[in-house]
Amino acid sequence: MNAAACDFPDDLLENYAMGKLSDQESEPVEEHLLLCSVCQERLDNLDDFIQVIKTALAVPAPSPPETLTVRIPIQKPKPPIPRFAVR
Repeated sequence: MNAAACDFPDDLLENYAMGKLSDQESEPVEEHLLLCSVCQERLDNLDDFIQVIKTALAVPAPSPPETLTVRIPIQKPKPPIPRFAVR
C-alpha cells in the first residue's frame, strides 16, 4: 500500500495495539497489516510507546520528605463571612 494513500483509522490501530478489540474486530486490522508497511511501522511505534508507559507506571512514586509538613503548615479554614449583616 502506498504510504501517502493509507488512511487506516488511528483509533482502530491503537485499540488493536492495546488489545481492546475482539477477535472479530481484530481480523480486518490483521489483514490490513499484512499488506501495509506504513501501518506495520505505526503498530511497532505504538507497541514501543505502550511499553514505555507500562514501564513508567511500574516505577513507584517517591514519598514526600518528612519536612514537607513543616514547610507547609496545616491551616484551618476560616469561617465564611456573612453576605448580609443580621440586625
